[in-house]
Amino acid sequence: MLRVLVFVESVHALYHTMTRHAICMSLCSCCATMFFLATQDASGKVVAHWRFQHAVSGDVAQPSQLIRDSSGNDRPDHAVGQPKYRAVELADSNLGVVFDGVDDRIAVPDHPLFYLPKSLTIEAFVQINKYPMSTAKLSHIVFRGDDRLSFDPWYLAVMESGQLKFLVTDALNKGSDVLSPEPLPTDKMLHVAAVFDDATGKQSLFVNGQMGALKETTIRACGKLGGDRPGIGIGNRQTHSNQGFRGMIAELRISDQALGPKGFLPFGPISHTVDPKHVAKERALARRLSTLGITKESLMRRQEALKLRHEREPKTPVAREIQDRIAGIQRDIDLLTRYESDP
Repeated sequence: MLRVLVFVESVHALYHTMTRHAICMSLCSCCATMFFLATQDASGKVVAHWRFQHAVSGDVAQPSQLIRDSSGNDRPDHAVGQPKYRAVELADSNLGVVFDGVDDRIAVPDHPLFYLPKSLTIEAFVQINKYPMSTAKLSHIVFRGDDRLSFDPWYLAVMESGQLKFLVTDALNKGSDVLSPEPLPTDKMLHVAAVFDDATGKQSLFVNGQMGALKETTIRACGKLGGDRPGIGIGNRQTHSNQGFRGMIAELRISDQALGPKGFLPFGPISHTVDPKHVAKERALARRLSTLGITKESLMRRQEALKLRHEREPKTPVAREIQDRIAGIQRDIDLLTRYESDP
């Protein structure tokens, strides 16, 4: 019996190696195409891009777990409080992070990359559970600042009224903001974007690719901060405050250019009218797992064992590999769930 289990484990490992190689080749081609299309709208670069993908739905984001920046600039962050991962269906993401609006946030150390005194674009996928009810009367999707009152170079937030707000502030603490004309709907996934064009002074807001607000200003966001504890806050300020976001943030990208809708992240749910060839390949993979005797229950047991190991060894060199294995097992669980009714 032991030999059979070892054989199955070995075959499963080989299967994953071969499958992931094929998937990686396909993803490389897909990503190259997406990059080409995005760069048709402008020629700047992505400063940071947090996608929250290396986890499992239902898990708590641990302070010891680095949340990766996929921009290539290596601006990782860590969770504070107990924000939780939750499954979503987006074009490029299948996980988001849910914030309680109290003490949950993701903290990012400040860096010269975030000094954006000229053009910038902030994009996020958000689902608002509740509008803010604190005395501050706003909740931050993303914020850059320090411990001083005001002097916040930029932030994107939801107001007590439900309106979206985009603020930029200069080194003299003079600010310029725009508000969406209507409150954002709750319990609905939205793509929101804040755009500042240095060449024209235009400051604008977009919701699902549609412009919702526009003004011209001479204010430009300040660069280096002079107060204590400067940084970026996702889902709140950079330190604890009563301005926490109540809802889910599924993806966040910051660019040093003024993007238009053609350059935004692809938004909208995953199309269920997918390529029949893709469905056939997925179904074949699910059947292959079943043929090898790999069930959802066995995968869940293996996943739980890896989670316990990760909790014991959160800062070891293999911690990131363990996270990747947990995420890979979750993809197999999702695959088996999707096709479990197949004969």
